[in-house]
Amino acid sequence: MPNPRNPPAKPGNTSEWPHSHSGLKASVDRVEPSQSDSWQLANLNVPLEDAYLRLAAAIEQTVESIMISDTQGVLVYVNPAFERITGYSRREIIGQNVRIFKSGQHDDEFYKKMWEAVSRGNVWSGLVVNKKKDGSLHSEEMTISPIRDTSGNIVNYVAVKRDVTRELALEEQLRQSQKMEAVGHLAGGIAHDFNNLLTVIQGNAALLLEDPSLDPFCSELVSDISGAAERASGLTRQLLVVSRKQPMKLTRVDLNEVVESLSRMLERVLGEAVTLNCKYAPVLPLVDADRGMLQQVLLNLVLNARDAMPTGGQLEIGTSEELPHASTGSCGSNATSSNYVCLRVSDTGCGIMPENLSKIFDPFFTTKEVGKGTGLGLATVYSIVKQHQGWVELNSEVNRGSTFRVYMPASKSASLVPKADTGMDNLPGGTETILVAEDDPAVRRTLCKLLQRCGYTVLKAESGVAALSLWENHKNRIQLLLTDVMMPGGILGTELALRLRTEKPQLKVIFTSGYDSEVAGKESKPGQGMRMIHKPWLPREVAETVRDCLDRD
Repeated sequence: MPNPRNPPAKPGNTSEWPHSHSGLKASVDRVEPSQSDSWQLANLNVPLEDAYLRLAAAIEQTVESIMISDTQGVLVYVNPAFERITGYSRREIIGQNVRIFKSGQHDDEFYKKMWEAVSRGNVWSGLVVNKKKDGSLHSEEMTISPIRDTSGNIVNYVAVKRDVTRELALEEQLRQSQKMEAVGHLAGGIAHDFNNLLTVIQGNAALLLEDPSLDPFCSELVSDISGAAERASGLTRQLLVVSRKQPMKLTRVDLNEVVESLSRMLERVLGEAVTLNCKYAPVLPLVDADRGMLQQVLLNLVLNARDAMPTGGQLEIGTSEELPHASTGSCGSNATSSNYVCLRVSDTGCGIMPENLSKIFDPFFTTKEVGKGTGLGLATVYSIVKQHQGWVELNSEVNRGSTFRVYMPASKSASLVPKADTGMDNLPGGTETILVAEDDPAVRRTLCKLLQRCGYTVLKAESGVAALSLWENHKNRIQLLLTDVMMPGGILGTELALRLRTEKPQLKVIFTSGYDSEVAGKESKPGQGMRMIHKPWLPREVAETVRDCLDRD
């Protein structure tokens, strides 16, 4: 830190002062009281020595950290609050230069401007990150004022400091919370249109795959389109998960099967430079989980590992059963299950710098170049695992790779729920008449084709107003209303359903929505004879929901 040119003044005689105030008295003695000071003191009937003692007592007892230095930055006094906050005792710190507090968080220009201001006789105020005795850093609001003698020469500097580390941390948490709220609103806003597009892609791909005249080459292409659309839905899902707006659909899931089903796709994602090795536990308990979310966890961990190995390497994915005490995770002490299922993803990449380990799961934190990372991948992993009552452990060494371990409670039920059939074979159908109200033309066409494929008679409307017109002419034979929740024209799907069921209470209703559950939930409350299908839906999901809704009282 640069030093001012003013030479330090000689300390005054402090022999008559109490020991705890000696440094302060040495500094104060350099400044003789002015005549006005003497007049005020005389009028108050306060002896000068008593005034000094009261001043010293006040400074000793204040909660703000106070230090006084000479003009070279050598400390001559610190108060007890300074000792408490920094960890330095007076004996250790008196005589040390203020450079001892430098944290490395500010450049030389910062300190240069600070010293230039106070050496000119100005007061300097600002936020400074300083280092404590134990090496930890803390943020302080600091004001440095010059002290002058009767001739106007600067003889000392006094710094009054307030530790604001906790306040800044709370402000950062608030900003982070507001940022995540903004992400949630963004995701909710784009979910509807995005999921409509995916619904059209997935629905038509399923219908194409049903065509027996489709040659094997085209069939494979359509299958890839369908798979890509399903994975693309994870983009919106990822934002919703991080912002805590994505509902979970829990089923009993075999983690080995999840890894195996994605392994082929993961090999393509990794490229030829990375060798993938999967090690499955021979016997693995099931987990109560959202299958799609688990796929997102695995995919994000693999993508993170790939980016850590730009020139290639080894990636190993493993599964195992673990007892609670086998983990050192922070959540291990709160174990609610007799055993846990562990997903391990290990790479031989560049590793993670120690200073980044505490921030690696923070939303929007990324060490990648601008445009090459969103900072949502690992944040999504952390959010999903926490929602599943699990936790994540990370071990990493620079230039030696990283290992992520995901722990989730094993299911208390031993039976496996059969995997949903997403194909078009043997779709349930019927001959009833269904009124479809959907404002998106492509989604409406896809939905109507599917229902007609299942044998139903379909009446289609592009708005609530058009649906009311069709109802007036066909109300006696319409047995089910399938409507989007949010529609233009002044009549929402929920209002349409209410009107029609008022006239015909036995009418069955299925809502569809491309919005997240929070938005859709405010507009629709499915109950008896009413269901909800979230976009993007798969053909079998629609067919089975329609048939089940019609068959139940």
